[in-house]
Amino acid sequence: DAMTGTLLWRVETAGWVMSSPAVSEGLVFVGSKSKYVYVIDAQSGRVRLRFKTASPVFGAPAVMGKTGLFVSFDGYVHAIDGNARNWPGEYGIRPYWIQLWAFGLPMPAPPAPSGLLWWLRVGRVVKSSPVIADNVLPIGGNVLYIGADNYLAAIYLQTRQWLWWFPTEGKVQSSPAVAGDTVYVGSEDGYLYAVDAVSGKKLWQFATGGKITSSPTVADGTVYIGSHDGKMYAIN
Repeated sequence: DAMTGTLLWRVETAGWVMSSPAVSEGLVFVGSKSKYVYVIDAQSGRVRLRFKTASPVFGAPAVMGKTGLFVSFDGYVHAIDGNARNWPGEYGIRPYWIQLWAFGLPMPAPPAPSGLLWWLRVGRVVKSSPVIADNVLPIGGNVLYIGADNYLAAIYLQTRQWLWWFPTEGKVQSSPAVAGDTVYVGSEDGYLYAVDAVSGKKLWQFATGGKITSSPTVADGTVYIGSHDGKMYAIN
């Protein structure tokens, strides 16, 4: 309880939770190092859905209504339907079902895992959290911004097509921040970059004295970012 500090509920996951949860329309979306992502009822704490990815999930999800977008360490975006439910015994039975079916036994093909709407490869190694922005493009729709490997990528979610990618000289573990028509992101090359949200063109860059793995924050026209040089920067 936010007022009293009383524990309302807790959920035990299969592994460490390395990032923040996201809450939308009465649902809590959270990933874990165990490769599972969870959809939890915010009121009761009941797990509504578990979905297993092929790699750990280090970043926080982005949400659109009752859809959660999780990015696993191996570079895949998974769109998870918060309305879905696991069928009884799914993660106990399905692995054996897949093996028996693969051996050619006379049985129907195993059903797809519950909750997966679609998936998309965005990089080789991803630790950052994705960000969704709307009303950025003249045609409307939502754009997903994500740092991966040594670039920042923009993906149009209505078609799941890449709009652009912006290269940096170092890995991008920083989660991007979007303010107006500009995306801000840090890189392990020590620079904070300001990139046009529509075209992907660099607007400016600012050098710090160390690599950047934290995420920028924008408030009142000022960008705030921490660096491994031990300093916090406020940039107009």
